Amino acid sequence: MRTLQILNARYPELAGRFGPPQSIPDAAERRIASISLPNRDAAVKSWLIPRAEYMGTGFVGPSGWQDAAQQGRVWSSNAAQTAVFDEAGIGGKRALVCDGSIYFMQDGAQPEGILDDKTAFSAFFVVRRNSSATGSRYLMGMADGATLARPTLLISATALSTYLGSSSGSLQAAGSYADQDLVVGVTFSTTRGVTLRRNGVQVASAPSFIAPIPDVSSTTLRLWAASASGTRFVGMAGDAIMCAADLSAPEYASQLEYIEGAWMAQYGITRGS
Repeated sequence: MRTLQILNARYPELAGRFGPPQSIPDAAERRIASISLPNRDAAVKSWLIPRAEYMGTGFVGPSGWQDAAQQGRVWSSNAAQTAVFDEAGIGGKRALVCDGSIYFMQDGAQPEGILDDKTAFSAFFVVRRNSSATGSRYLMGMADGATLARPTLLISATALSTYLGSSSGSLQAAGSYADQDLVVGVTFSTTRGVTLRRNGVQVASAPSFIAPIPDVSSTTLRLWAASASGTRFVGMAGDAIMCAADLSAPEYASQLEYIEGAWMAQYGITRGS
């Protein structure tokens, strides 16, 4: 009898994309990680998976979350905040407990590769927003002092929204977003504009908004917050992924459907709900 041992080294197309080294990506993770740009570089630039083997010592705060898309990259919790996970937080699956105090960032600069391309970007999050939270809460954001920068994604009890710029306001998708398990996302490119997505369905678009992402190299990208003092997310947070590609484009249709479908199946979420 022959035995096949499955290791990261068995998947050369994933070299350097999965961490920690001892983790073994499942079939869904391998397929998502293998999404490529036209030049065959990896499209997925950051992926936080809420499994215990990805948590460790951070660079800044007491909790570090190892990036599954880049071995050696660690997102750190803000100072004095220790990550707490609920083993049945979203659809019976493990999720980060966001109480309005914790967020994650990479120390000192933008994570390499995530915003290098100013012409295309996508981000998707699995979340459950608490109805007790007031106003809009950031799933992703950047702010230089009081000045908000793109890209962002916010969620309130009644809308999903993304900031388009100081002169363009925001794109919003109205609906009920409180106390619901959700896969939400934002896509952008200088050819297709901006879209918002909810549970596998496009819920808003701004096709005429094609301004490139501005240079934000000196501004820290945060997950579940926008600034050190800004309005932070309150609820449960599952997987989070960021790509250097517009996943709403036709050439990524099957990959987009797979990402959303895999997460909806994993977390027990109904498409279009």
